Amino acid sequence: MLPTFGIHPRRAAEYADRLLEIGRQIESSPAIGEIGLDFQWVKDTSTYSAQRKVLEYFIAAAREQNKFVNLHTKAGEKEILDMLEKYDVRRAIIHWYSGPMDILRAMIDFGCYFTIGVEVLFSDYIKGIAKTVPDHLLLTETDNPGALRWLKKNDEIGMPTAIKEVVNALAELRQSTPETIELLIEANFSRLIANDPWLEEIRSQVLPSN
Repeated sequence: MLPTFGIHPRRAAEYADRLLEIGRQIESSPAIGEIGLDFQWVKDTSTYSAQRKVLEYFIAAAREQNKFVNLHTKAGEKEILDMLEKYDVRRAIIHWYSGPMDILRAMIDFGCYFTIGVEVLFSDYIKGIAKTVPDHLLLTETDNPGALRWLKKNDEIGMPTAIKEVVNALAELRQSTPETIELLIEANFSRLIANDPWLEEIRSQVLPSN
């Protein structure tokens, strides 16, 4: 388990004037996230400037402290890519990407990693994204316990075991096997955290010894 610290864009307006307090929390966290922009589900446009302010503070800290970031990108995909390029933050995970395909390809060219989650079980668009992400940038997630409840519109509580369904779906979409997908995801995450000074203990558990 890797605890991380971030401010979700839904809550950014509450923290836009508390950046020094946020800074202390960032310094004590080995990685940063979930952070980002949400111009899709957050309808209050008056919060958008605060979202940008808080996100840029986190991205700048990631650059300064050499930490990887986990990003929420709903309808803010292009702005987030621009910010990653501005600060040259290369170790970025894009969480549950569902945006335009042209920005997806631009993020791939930049080297972003992408998590594929339980929506791949329901959405043809997400299946298309899952097939587009190249092998070396592919990761998985569940976003549970709430993701399945939201997708199915019922009271189901998503469990960690749902990751098996995600892996199986990816194997089918990519004409592979679950075992191959699992090894690929492990290798990608190992590469993401390789030589990370903040993750010495985690890296020793994940990376094979010589």
